[in-house]
Amino acid sequence: MQIKIIFVRKLTEMKITGVAGLLASAIFSLIFLSCQKELNYGPAVGTLLDTAGVCKDILVNGVYKSDSLLGRGNYLDVQVNVIQPGTYYIYSDTVNGFYFKAAGSFSKSGEATVRLAGFGRPRLQAQGNLFNIYFNQSRCNVAIPVLPGDATVDQFAFQVAVNGACISTVQGPYIKAQPMNAGNFMIINVVVNKTGPYQIISDTINGVHFSTTGSFSNTGAQVVELNAYGTPIDTGSYSYTLTGGGNSSCPVTIQFASGAVVSNDYFPLNNGSFWTYDSDETSPDTLFKYSRAIISPYSVFDIGAGTAGINAFGKAFFRKSGTGDYYQKISVDTFTTLSATPAFNNYQEVMFLRQNIVGGSSWQSVIFDVTIPPNNDTARIQYDFSQLRLANYLTLRGDRFNDVIRVNCTAKVKLPGASGFIPNTVMEAYYSKGVGLIEFKKKASSQTSWELEETLRNYKIN
Repeated sequence: MQIKIIFVRKLTEMKITGVAGLLASAIFSLIFLSCQKELNYGPAVGTLLDTAGVCKDILVNGVYKSDSLLGRGNYLDVQVNVIQPGTYYIYSDTVNGFYFKAAGSFSKSGEATVRLAGFGRPRLQAQGNLFNIYFNQSRCNVAIPVLPGDATVDQFAFQVAVNGACISTVQGPYIKAQPMNAGNFMIINVVVNKTGPYQIISDTINGVHFSTTGSFSNTGAQVVELNAYGTPIDTGSYSYTLTGGGNSSCPVTIQFASGAVVSNDYFPLNNGSFWTYDSDETSPDTLFKYSRAIISPYSVFDIGAGTAGINAFGKAFFRKSGTGDYYQKISVDTFTTLSATPAFNNYQEVMFLRQNIVGGSSWQSVIFDVTIPPNNDTARIQYDFSQLRLANYLTLRGDRFNDVIRVNCTAKVKLPGASGFIPNTVMEAYYSKGVGLIEFKKKASSQTSWELEETLRNYKIN
């Protein structure tokens, strides 16, 4: 243990004399007093291999041309499993006139990414220079092609794993005879060499293909999302080849399963599930709700408009209790005609569905206080719910839905100076077992016809 007292020079010239001057000078100069251990890192212990003894992916960045000196854009990103913190030196052998290395220290154990800078000048064109990467007793390799010195550089290159496949994250599932939707996509890694419009496509195999278009505004390592299209014909494992950016290509394997995913919930929260609706507020089949993430205890849904989930304009937070009651965390003025400020202070939970109740049920939310313009007065909001299981099936757009629960809701408000609550908006929602929300309607309480209607068109339960 070492005691350290650190002094700094006075920032301004001050003429202070006597005991008071000495005290003031000491207070002004003494800025830090601490006890700390002297850190002495020894060599780090770790490996480039995962727990199964397989090399982790190595990402290659930059363009490599014969007789061109490597620069800041030429590097490797290496994944390391740090067992014991300490100093490290990770390096490659020298192949065709160039090499990679990095030195530093790990402050903690666990997964870490180390960037190895490139040095040297590639001498000759080559399809794949095989480099060995060394750290401690582990060794992995990566192939780096060298282009002719006068070659035209591709707009981008796919980043590939040790086995040569695209580095990708595939979202599904992929089920025989189940049409693809916005829940079916893949995220791939690319290195962009030139900005501007791009297109990436795959071949069509087993009735399905992947594609995307866009525009790169920056160079360097980036991720791109490709949507899936079509309907799977059969089950099995299929390899797709992605192409784009010039001469770049790489494979991705997709596994197609049989059967359908079955859910007994009336509002499934499974991550990756997806619904599209015909809505008065958007063009047909373009209002989408997609369960994309889990932020405990909530399932987070993207809500938006656009083909296959493009242009998300909001998020919704849902959870299910152990007794089968469903809650949404919302700004409590969302389903009223009020506009409370600030909205982010008004997020509360509201129970909107009770799937395990047999027959009918009714309940009220708590009373919420909100601030409304223009005078920052306090208004109050409360939701009244009633639900009923329908005796028969419900048909929407020619599709038959069984086991349906209807939920009616009235949003009541108490304005400043009013003696009591008055109805503000009226809503009606239908939920089908194993499907979710199949229809939603909303109107101001003063209106006789629905002002907003959303009807399910497509869905997928993950």
